[in-house]
Amino acid sequence: MPLSSHFLPSMRRGFSLVELLVVIGIVAVMAGLVLSSLFRNRDSNRLLAAEHVLADAIRQARHTARSNNAPVELHIVSIVEGSQVIGARVSGVTRVPVLGETFDGKPLPNINALGKDLGWVIGRSGNGKMASKEYPISSDDYEFKRGQSLVRPNRSEGFYIACQVKPPAAQGSTHDIPLLLVGDSDEKKNSQCGLTLNGVLINTPDGTQITTWEVQGWVQGLVGQTLTTVSSVNPNDRPLARDDIEKQRAPQTAIEKYNEPNGTINYNLTNVIIPNRWVEIGLLYDGERLMLFADGQRIAVYRGNVPSMLRAASFVYIGQAILDPSTVPPRTFANCPMDDIRLYRLGTSEVGDLPGGVVLVNGINGKPDPALGYRILCHSDGRVEVYRDDDTNKRAVNDQTDYKIIEETYVDSDNISKKRKRLISPDDATITLSQRLVPGSLQNVTIDIGLDGRVSSSLVRPGSQP
Repeated sequence: MPLSSHFLPSMRRGFSLVELLVVIGIVAVMAGLVLSSLFRNRDSNRLLAAEHVLADAIRQARHTARSNNAPVELHIVSIVEGSQVIGARVSGVTRVPVLGETFDGKPLPNINALGKDLGWVIGRSGNGKMASKEYPISSDDYEFKRGQSLVRPNRSEGFYIACQVKPPAAQGSTHDIPLLLVGDSDEKKNSQCGLTLNGVLINTPDGTQITTWEVQGWVQGLVGQTLTTVSSVNPNDRPLARDDIEKQRAPQTAIEKYNEPNGTINYNLTNVIIPNRWVEIGLLYDGERLMLFADGQRIAVYRGNVPSMLRAASFVYIGQAILDPSTVPPRTFANCPMDDIRLYRLGTSEVGDLPGGVVLVNGINGKPDPALGYRILCHSDGRVEVYRDDDTNKRAVNDQTDYKIIEETYVDSDNISKKRKRLISPDDATITLSQRLVPGSLQNVTIDIGLDGRVSSSLVRPGSQP
C-alpha cells in the first residue's frame, strides 16, 4: 500500500542547528588533537633523526678506530648566527696519510767494507731498521714534498704519528731512544714535534728497582715559543687506571692515594714500556691536547697551554735526534729496531648538520650555549671518551669517579608531564639535544655515551624555558 502524502514532510526533516553545532564542535576537537599530535610527532622525529645522525657517527668512528688500531675523533659544535644558536654540526676527524714506511719492497743493502749491515733487522711484520746514531736513516728520503705537511694553518685539526718499536733492556736511566722528529733539522729544540723513549727506574713493591722506558712526546708552537711536552710517567699527565677509579668509588677508608715520594716512580707498568717486545707508540695532537698511546691504549694526556699553531717543518728524522746535549750526566743513545712508520694529518670532514634546527643544550642550565661543544675520542680497544670543549679538566666526562642523580621532566603515554630522577653512571656522558616546540617550551633528547661504546637515548620534555 503506498504511503500517504502527509507522512513525507516528517521523513525529509534535516539536522537542527544545535545538532550541527555539536557535530562541528566534535570534528574541530578531533582535528585539533590530530594536528597537535602530528606537529608534536614531527618535532620528535627531528630529534630522533638528530640522535640517529650522532649515534651512527659515533658507532662508525668506533668501528674505524678498532679496524685501523688508531684513535679516531669526532667533534660536535653549535652553529651560531649572530648571537643566536641555530643548530649543531658534527664533523669527523679523518686521517690523511703524509708518510708511511715499512722498509719492505726495497733490496737489502750489501754489507759495507767495515762489515756493518747498515742497521737492517727483522721488523714486526717484515723488514725493519735499527734506529740509532750509529745507523742513521737519511732524512733526504723523508722530505715533505710540495703540498705535503703534517699540520697546515687553519686547515687541519692536528696530527697522529706512530711507529712500531722493540726497545732493549734499558741500562740504567741515562739512555734515550729517539723515534720520530719532525723539523728542519734533527735538533729537538727547533723541531715541530717528536717522540722518544727515555730510560727510567721503577720502584717495585719489594723495594727493588727495574729499568724500563718512559714515552715522551712534544710539540712546539711558532718561533719563540717553548716546547709543550707530555710524558707517560709524569703524574700530572697520567690518566687514572680503571682500578684506581674503582678504589675512589669505594668508601674513603679503602682509598689508597697515589704517591710520588721524592720524585721516584711507583710500580705502575701500565704507563711505561716493557723491554724486549714489539709495541706501537703514538702521539696525537688535536690543537687542544697531547695524548700518548701504546698499542692503542691511552697512557698519558696533557691539556694545558697547547699551541694552536705549530712551526713549519720540512723533514722527518727516524731514529735520530739531538735531544738535550747539556744534560748532566750526558744521555746516551740505545740501539732499537723500528718498523711501520706512519704520519697522518688530521683533517675535518663534515658528517653533517643535525636536522631541523636541533641545537646542543647545556645540561647545567638547560639552555643553548654558543661555546658548547664536545670531542668524542674513539680508541682502538673500543673505549669511547667524551670531552667538553669548555672544560679545562683533562678527564673525560664519562671517565669519572662519582655517580650523579639528575631530575628531568618527561611526557608519559597519556601526554601528561611528569618528573623523574635518573642515575647517571660515571662511565656515561650525557649530550642533550633540543628542539623548540612553541615559544618558551623545548623538547629534548638525551644521548648517553658509555665508556665502553654503548649509545642510548631518551626523549624528554623539560619545563618552560626563558
